[in-house]
Amino acid sequence: MIQVKNHESKDTLPLKFINEKDLTDEQKEQLKNMGIVLIKEKTVYKNGIPDNFSLNNAELIHSIKENYPYIRINNYFKKIKNYLKIKHNNILVYERINNPKSKTLTYTYYYDEKIIDEFAKFCPPITSTTEPIVMQIESLVDNILAAKKENPQADTSEWEKGIDRLVYQLYELTDEEIEIIEENNT
Repeated sequence: MIQVKNHESKDTLPLKFINEKDLTDEQKEQLKNMGIVLIKEKTVYKNGIPDNFSLNNAELIHSIKENYPYIRINNYFKKIKNYLKIKHNNILVYERINNPKSKTLTYTYYYDEKIIDEFAKFCPPITSTTEPIVMQIESLVDNILAAKKENPQADTSEWEKGIDRLVYQLYELTDEEIEIIEENNT
């Protein structure tokens, strides 16, 4: 900021904001003798999206198919994706509002690559053993999505705990393994 001389108003302190990057070395030296200089650093995201959210929807699906070819991109997958959007909002999922690239959507989701492993947890290979558990997970996810659609602030923590228990059962985790996971999640 530099003070502007010959300003019309006597009741205000006229200031002009300048970018230090636009100044020559000589101009920077002159400003040192003028008084206090305030510098504010700011983070600028590429396209307004934080750097860790590197996958768009198409890239997410491609990565999942590549890493976990047994995962089917079906209705169950879509439900899990919506559940993970709620569960990991601004952690593994970023909602960009007013997407200038889209003519039909007012928002676009971007994903952290870590979310791919979350899909693997909820979308195991379907066998006669895993299918009943997956159906129970789907039922709880349906409850959560319906509750959040009706009231985005709805408390769905009991259903989420039920999903966690079913995932533990799905992968036959021991009590010790479950305890370690729960400690890491708090």
